[in-house]
Parts: sequence; C-alpha cells; structure tokens
Amino acid sequence: ESCLLASAHVRIAPRMGNNLQLTFAICIVFAVKAALECKRTSYCSCQLTDGTEYSVDLSPLGRSGPAGLQDPSHVDGNLYTYNPCTPVQNTPQAGSCTTDNDVAVCQVLDHGNGRGVNCGSQYNATYIVTVDDDGELSVLLRIGDGEGGRVSLITLVCNASEDGGQLIFKEEHPRFTYKFELHSAYSCLRKVPLKHSGMAISIGSILVIVFVTVLNVYVVCGILFMKYKKGASGRELIPNYKFWSVLPVLIKDGVLFLVSKCRRSSSRHEYDNL
Repeated sequence: ESCLLASAHVRIAPRMGNNLQLTFAICIVFAVKAALECKRTSYCSCQLTDGTEYSVDLSPLGRSGPAGLQDPSHVDGNLYTYNPCTPVQNTPQAGSCTTDNDVAVCQVLDHGNGRGVNCGSQYNATYIVTVDDDGELSVLLRIGDGEGGRVSLITLVCNASEDGGQLIFKEEHPRFTYKFELHSAYSCLRKVPLKHSGMAISIGSILVIVFVTVLNVYVVCGILFMKYKKGASGRELIPNYKFWSVLPVLIKDGVLFLVSKCRRSSSRHEYDNL
C-alpha cells in the first residue's frame, strides 16, 4: 500500500526527481521488511519465510531444572533470569516469579527481599529480523506481557565459540523495557532443511508429466510442420494422421485376435480332457 501511495505521488509530480528516488527507496524498504519475517515455530525458535531455510533455535539453552540463563553483573542492582522454551523454575534465584507458570524473563529485586517480577511471558515471544549497516542479519527476541506492561528485548548475538549461553543485561530504557544480549552459538541463523508435508512426487507422476510434455511438443511441432512445410490443412494438419486414424481399428483387431486365441486354447484343453 505504501508503494502504491508513493507511485501516485510521483504521477502527480513527475518532474521531481527526488520524489522518484524516494518512491523507489520506500518500495525497497517495505519489500525488504516483508522478506525478513521470522515466523515463530515455538516459544524459542523461528523460521525465516523468505525461502532461504534459515532458522534460530534456542531450545538447547532451555533448562528444566535450575533457573535459566542469568546475568550476574547486577548492573542496576537486580538479578535477571531468562529461560528459553520453558517457564522459569522454582528456585531461590528466581524469587517469586515462579508463582506465574509462564514467566520467560524474571527480575529479582535486590531491594525487595527477593521478590520476583515478571518481565515477559513465554507465550508472548515474537522474533524480529534486523539488518545492520554492513547488511548482516540479526534476530531480536521481544517478550512482552510482563507485570505492569513490562517488555524484554533480547538481541541474539551470534558467537560460534560460545557453546552455552551468556545473558548480558544492557539497560532499562524506556521505563519497564529491559534490553539484553544473548551471546551463543545458538543465537546464529542456521540453514536447516524445511519440513515438507511428505507429498513427494512419485515416479508415476513424473512419468505422466514427461508423457504429457512430450505429447504436447509432438502435437504442436507436428501441426506447425504440416502447415508451413507440407501446406496441409484441416485434418491433415494432425501429424501422422493416417496412422492415428486407423489406430483404433488396429487396437480392436489386436484385442479380438488375443481373445480368439484364448478361446481356442480353452476349447482345445477341454477337448483333450474329454
């Protein structure tokens, strides 16, 4: 829709070169934005929808026992815990966040006697693909619906040498918006074959496609040859018309011949038994 509006603007002022350049810029930006959608396949994974078969899967970082990934720096005086895929578990480090069974990011207040605050719920995780100035792709994980409207923004930083995961708290800005970085090899976009529905083309289907294609080429090329090379018209345009016209009769004669042979063989067998 934005491209259409920009095109209409150019038609109104066709001589303004700057407007024309702006139109193409807007169209390109919206086209790139549409192509870089990462569709969520689970709470902790997404698949690019641009046909490149790239995906992000944080499930190896999820923990079912102790609290998940933590930032031990206490930059703002609080302890933050993030657990991919599954809710934050009931541990002292997680505070009272575990009273909510769907917490993804928990803030334990140092000045609040260990009280935990939900900074984002698992079911509200969405993935946003961003492009830096060098054209490199990165994924931003947005986890919303926390207590009091709190939102956590986790930038996935690809680090092939980090087999585990390192959660780093950056800042709270604006208020109730918590920004993190997750350094891990699992933060990288990986090329994974897409799961197909299993409706693979069978050999029979391939043979049918080949037969239909060859038949079409034969008919079209034959008609063109007969018309422009032989000067034929009407039914004579059909390539090898005489052969195809008598083919049904030949098939009928062949079938009758086989049936008669079978009948004779059956009658002779009955005669021998007598």
